[in-house]
Amino acid sequence: MYSMINMEVYIDLLVKFRINEKQLNFAYMKLLGLQPLEYKYLEESNEKLSSEEAEDLLVKNILYATSENGLHFDNLTLTTEFKRKLFKIYPSAIFEEYWGNYPKKIDSVKNNEINHESLRKSYLDRFSNDIEGHELLMDAMNNLKENGNDLPAINTFFKNNSK
Repeated sequence: MYSMINMEVYIDLLVKFRINEKQLNFAYMKLLGLQPLEYKYLEESNEKLSSEEAEDLLVKNILYATSENGLHFDNLTLTTEFKRKLFKIYPSAIFEEYWGNYPKKIDSVKNNEINHESLRKSYLDRFSNDIEGHELLMDAMNNLKENGNDLPAINTFFKNNSK
């Protein structure tokens, strides 16, 4: 499930962050955890993100480099400051980050019966005014993934970790 960001919000984000379409597309793919699409976009697109555009995202504190090995796109991560501003402008991005980053293996096996809209509504009701709570949930999920632990279905994880 990919974001269905509307044009009005898209233009608002471009203006508020003073970035171009390529920069916003790249940042949003990072938010949604769409690494294969990032690579396709960077390798096959005629609209590749230039190193100057990536550098601009660093200067504007939208991205930070996780390594000092030069400006390599694998080493770029969204800043908390950018995500918090984004979530205030476009609250649905809070759920989109959660949905997009939940393990796909789990997603395809256990999440087929999930009512996406119901989960989205519950998630936004819980976290749209609690960005720190969302960040804690994302950290818990990422820690489990990094340590090789199995995660339950996406709605179960949300219910068990959203208190």
